[in-house]
Amino acid sequence: MGLQRGNQSILLTGDTEHETDSVVAAWVARAQSEILKVTHHGSRTSSSAKFLSAVRPEVALISCGTDNKFKHPSPEVVLR
Repeated sequence: MGLQRGNQSILLTGDTEHETDSVVAAWVARAQSEILKVTHHGSRTSSSAKFLSAVRPEVALISCGTDNKFKHPSPEVVLR
Protein backbone atom coordinates (compact mmCIF):
# COMPACT_ATOMS: atom_id res chain seq x y z
CA MET A 1 0.00 0.00 0.00
CA GLY A 2 1.42 3.37 -0.94
CA LEU A 3 0.61 6.68 0.69
CA GLN A 4 1.21 10.09 -0.85
CA ARG A 5 1.25 13.47 0.88
CA GLY A 6 2.31 16.34 -1.28
CA ASN A 7 5.60 15.34 -2.89
CA GLN A 8 6.43 12.67 -0.31
CA SER A 9 5.42 9.03 -0.55
CA ILE A 10 5.76 5.96 1.63
CA LEU A 11 5.38 2.32 0.61
CA LEU A 12 3.97 0.12 3.37
CA THR A 13 4.64 -3.48 2.44
CA GLY A 14 3.04 -5.24 5.38
CA ASP A 15 4.32 -8.78 5.79
CA THR A 16 4.82 -9.55 2.11
CA GLU A 17 7.65 -11.85 1.10
CA HIS A 18 9.98 -12.11 -1.89
CA GLU A 19 7.28 -13.65 -4.09
CA THR A 20 5.63 -10.23 -4.37
CA ASP A 21 8.85 -8.32 -5.17
CA SER A 22 8.52 -8.81 -8.94
CA VAL A 23 4.87 -7.76 -8.91
CA VAL A 24 5.63 -4.51 -7.09
CA ALA A 25 8.74 -3.92 -9.23
CA ALA A 26 6.54 -4.18 -12.35
CA TRP A 27 4.61 -1.12 -11.16
CA VAL A 28 7.85 0.89 -11.56
CA ALA A 29 6.75 4.55 -11.33
CA ARG A 30 3.86 3.78 -8.98
CA ALA A 31 6.17 1.75 -6.72
CA GLN A 32 8.74 4.53 -6.29
CA SER A 33 8.68 5.95 -2.78
CA GLU A 34 10.98 8.06 -0.65
CA ILE A 35 10.24 5.94 2.42
CA LEU A 36 9.97 2.15 2.44
CA LYS A 37 8.77 -0.11 5.23
CA VAL A 38 11.05 -3.07 4.44
CA THR A 39 9.19 -6.27 3.60
CA HIS A 40 8.87 -9.25 5.93
CA HIS A 41 10.75 -7.71 8.87
CA GLY A 42 14.01 -7.62 6.90
CA SER A 43 14.19 -11.39 6.44
CA ARG A 44 16.93 -12.81 4.20
CA THR A 45 14.54 -13.22 1.26
CA SER A 46 12.93 -9.79 1.52
CA SER A 47 13.50 -6.63 -0.50
CA SER A 48 15.42 -8.04 -3.45
CA ALA A 49 17.82 -5.84 -5.43
CA LYS A 50 15.23 -5.70 -8.26
CA PHE A 51 12.54 -4.59 -5.81
CA LEU A 52 14.76 -1.89 -4.29
CA SER A 53 15.79 -0.71 -7.73
CA ALA A 54 12.11 -0.18 -8.60
CA VAL A 55 11.15 1.51 -5.33
CA ARG A 56 14.34 3.61 -4.97
CA PRO A 57 13.77 4.60 -1.34
CA GLU A 58 15.82 7.28 0.40
CA VAL A 59 14.89 5.86 3.81
CA ALA A 60 14.14 2.25 4.73
CA LEU A 61 12.43 1.26 7.98
CA ILE A 62 12.52 -2.26 9.39
CA SER A 63 9.97 -3.45 11.94
CA CYS A 64 11.37 -6.21 14.17
CA GLY A 65 12.13 -6.88 17.80
CA THR A 66 15.62 -6.79 19.28
CA ASP A 67 17.26 -10.23 19.52
CA ASN A 68 14.22 -11.91 17.93
CA LYS A 69 14.29 -15.67 17.36
CA PHE A 70 14.35 -15.22 13.56
CA LYS A 71 17.48 -13.01 13.69
CA HIS A 72 15.73 -10.28 11.69
CA PRO A 73 16.88 -8.12 10.05
CA SER A 74 19.19 -10.11 7.85
CA PRO A 75 22.66 -8.57 7.37
CA GLU A 76 22.25 -8.99 3.57
CA VAL A 77 19.04 -6.95 3.59
CA VAL A 78 20.60 -4.23 5.72
CA LEU A 79 23.47 -3.97 3.19
CA ARG A 80 21.05 -3.72 0.26
